[in-house]
Order: sequence, then structure tokens, then C-alpha cells
Amino acid sequence: MYAVVSLAAETVEETKPWWFECQAVSKKNNPSNCIGYYGRDFRDSDFGFYALAFTDSSHYREFYVGPTWRPFSWLQVGVGIGHETTPSSTRRNYFFDVKYEKVSISGTFEDGGSGRWHKVTATYAVNEHWGVGMMDASFIGRGPRVEYNTGE
Repeated sequence: MYAVVSLAAETVEETKPWWFECQAVSKKNNPSNCIGYYGRDFRDSDFGFYALAFTDSSHYREFYVGPTWRPFSWLQVGVGIGHETTPSSTRRNYFFDVKYEKVSISGTFEDGGSGRWHKVTATYAVNEHWGVGMMDASFIGRGPRVEYNTGE
């Protein structure tokens, strides 16, 4: 049995297109972690870019940058390339993000020096702060997800 607690700070204003998520993981040998994301669409375009940084309590670090595309108002996809510290190598990433009314489904998939990794979440926004859903992540497993969004 294990627990994952996520705390997210997110804003959807065009002037602050970023979010952070920190997870405390109780499963043995799985470090707690924090993710920071910044994304921006180019002016009057369905294309943009993103940057993501990740760190965990075992001192692993990685970052990505890459282009994004929004083929529909409710779907964004992106690909990125970056670097990881253990082993010091190149990592590749691709992601999708679907937002429709109160439902969000997102997934990120990575490959590179330390191997494959993924995380997929499906969340229903109960209100402006709380969300409930499911999550599947490499090395942790799958199970329920509860989110608290600090908002502004």
C-alpha cells in the first residue's frame, strides 16, 4: 500500500502560463518530487513552446524544452528534448493535454539514458480548488488521485 499526495499551484492567465506540482510518495524506494512547467503559445498561433524541470529527493534532475501545437481548443501536444543528471544523458519527451469542461486528461512519456518513464492522469474538477481522478505512473503504479489547486 502506498499514497501519493499532490499539491498543485496553477494559473491559466495568459500572463502566467505556469504550474508546479510536488508529490510526497510513501512507497518504499520512490523519492518525493517536484515539477515546474512553463508554456506559452506564440501570438495569434496554435503553436508555442514549453519548458519543464523535475527534481526529486534522490538528487535526480532533468529538464526539457520543445515546441507545442494546439490542433483543437481542447487538445495540446508537445515534444521536447533535454538533459538528465543520472546518468548524464539526453532525454526525450512527448505529451498530450486534453481539457474539456471539468475533465482533464494528460500524459507525458519519456525515454533516454535512465530508461522509459510515463505518467498519465485523468481528473474531474469538483470545484475551483479540488479535483479527483486516477493516475498511472512508472515505478509508483496506478490508483486514485486527489488534487488541491491553490489558484490565486
